[in-house]
Amino acid sequence: RSVAAEAKERRATLEFAWKDLRRPLTPDEKLEQGARLYDGYRYDAAMDIVRGVLDETPAEGSALWCAAQLLGGRTRARQREQTKSMHWFDLYFQRCDASSERDPAEVLFVAGREAFKARKDHRCRAWLGRLTVNHLDSRYADDAMILLARVALREDDTKTARGQLERLVKGAGNGDMAPEGAWLLARILWD
Repeated sequence: RSVAAEAKERRATLEFAWKDLRRPLTPDEKLEQGARLYDGYRYDAAMDIVRGVLDETPAEGSALWCAAQLLGGRTRARQREQTKSMHWFDLYFQRCDASSERDPAEVLFVAGREAFKARKDHRCRAWLGRLTVNHLDSRYADDAMILLARVALREDDTKTARGQLERLVKGAGNGDMAPEGAWLLARILWD
């Protein structure tokens, strides 16, 4: 083969690739790009993409819409805007099936943790309560029990906090929070 033939072949390959790069991204590809920006700590850019995808995806409850809502909630939470993240998580849990996620317990835990930080205790109890009932074998169950106990303590409900912590210390949940649970339980019993 001649050098000219190889050059012509390479040029044709590059032109084909360039045409593919110039085409507009699909909403799925845009959301994947948003997730990569989120992973790269570029939260403002990720939120811009999420909003754009939601503008293009009017079908509430569709898989793409749900993924965008979830990414929006996570992104707001990472921006330390827990109160704003509640809106995104509320919409997600109202219109989407969390059990279809790769790890539904993680989704419930992230939402519940952000609700705890935002002092939205009713949401925290609802989401983390679902986690401890439906996903007790998850690695997030023990963390959820600790947060539920802390919510109860914040509301001066030591009986509920004690119940959560005793359940944790007796072996519920598959995580590493049993020592912290035992410490909190001892503190409650001491007071």
